[in-house]
Amino acid sequence: MTPMPDGFEPSPEPSEFNELVGPIYQKVEGDRLILGLQCLPKHANKRGIVHGGMLMTFADTGCGRAARQKLGPNSGITATVGLNTEFLAPARPGDWIECHAEVTRATRTLVFVDAVVTRDGANLLAVNGVWHRRVRGG
Repeated sequence: MTPMPDGFEPSPEPSEFNELVGPIYQKVEGDRLILGLQCLPKHANKRGIVHGGMLMTFADTGCGRAARQKLGPNSGITATVGLNTEFLAPARPGDWIECHAEVTRATRTLVFVDAVVTRDGANLLAVNGVWHRRVRGG
């Protein structure tokens, strides 16, 4: 089992869903938020690799949280509009994976995010997505 790297702590945004798919960890480096996940047998499909839907769930969570980290907790980010993924390599139970996401553009109503999910520095998933931003007072 790949050990959790230094600096990661349990996510301070617990929810029943995150408990189901997690536990999810996080680390802040400057103004960037990195999510981490220890892949477990419950994340694997019948072939013994981490299910693609789990990787997408992890990426979706990482992108949304990275957007809120960058734009602030009152930024109005509410829901995923679209998430495009490219599967590059598999993950297996025992792997430690990370989601590195970056806001590339933010408008009044939308936020655009690019991300990679990695294992030991190798890209497993390339992601780009759009998140809805609630307009306040408008």
